[in-house]
Amino acid sequence: MRNDGDVFANTAIPWTPRDVSAAALVVGIGMIVLGASWYGISGEPDYFNQYRWLTGGIAGTAIAYLGLLRWILPAFRRVRRLERAVLSELRVLGLVEVDRTVRVVSLVLPADAVRFTAPGMNLAHRADCALLTGKPGVLEIGDAELSRRGLGRCRMCAS
Repeated sequence: MRNDGDVFANTAIPWTPRDVSAAALVVGIGMIVLGASWYGISGEPDYFNQYRWLTGGIAGTAIAYLGLLRWILPAFRRVRRLERAVLSELRVLGLVEVDRTVRVVSLVLPADAVRFTAPGMNLAHRADCALLTGKPGVLEIGDAELSRRGLGRCRMCAS
């Protein structure tokens, strides 16, 4: 049984208030260092005296980027956790097969699913597949005919 409270709660917002506050603080510090460096370098007419301010500006930019990473990485982790939860739910229902060696997810169609092909095509497709749209002579094909012709299944529409 699925535990909605752990995985699927608050799926619209991937950040906690603590994540946002910490990221804003680090970005703010980086922007202050960058602003101070800009102010300092603008008052130095000698090129060689600008190096220390330029170094400070680079450090401020790096600090700001670290703050942005602090903001985006929790969202990526949350999305990956939700993806794993959804895939496990679909696997339990028998709707997907997952090959972890190459990280491929393929939908499992029912045995009586209708597939289509057209003359000159080497793959079978679902009716809504973009690769089948607009092809002349589209034919419905069953599993036995699919095997007899040696047709593969389209990876784009997961037929």
